[in-house]
Amino acid sequence: MQEPQVLAGTLPHQACGVNRLAVEQGVAAPYVADMTQSQHEKDEAQRREALATLDKLRDGESVVSSALARTARRASDHFAAKDAKGEDAVEVWGRRIGRGLSLAGLIGLVIYFYFTYFAKP
Repeated sequence: MQEPQVLAGTLPHQACGVNRLAVEQGVAAPYVADMTQSQHEKDEAQRREALATLDKLRDGESVVSSALARTARRASDHFAAKDAKGEDAVEVWGRRIGRGLSLAGLIGLVIYFYFTYFAKP
């Protein structure tokens, strides 16, 4: 049986080759510096990062409030027929009236189903 050839970029391991880590001298220095930080320095860096994140959240909208505002804006645009720009005014008012009546019909249907199936006599 023939021995496998060990290449220059591998280390011998049970007649096979294991990849050698190609680390230059200058590259290892940042890893050593991170590991030699004191616990106080790590805690201080984490505290600064947390405060910066809180400041960003305080300045901007949260995910829930922005999603709620976006949904409310879409609903108001839908019922105001803003998707019918440039069309005849009668068509726009027809869409508004139709969408309003459909909302009133939905509310009436929900009330009917509630009293028919869920309300205790």
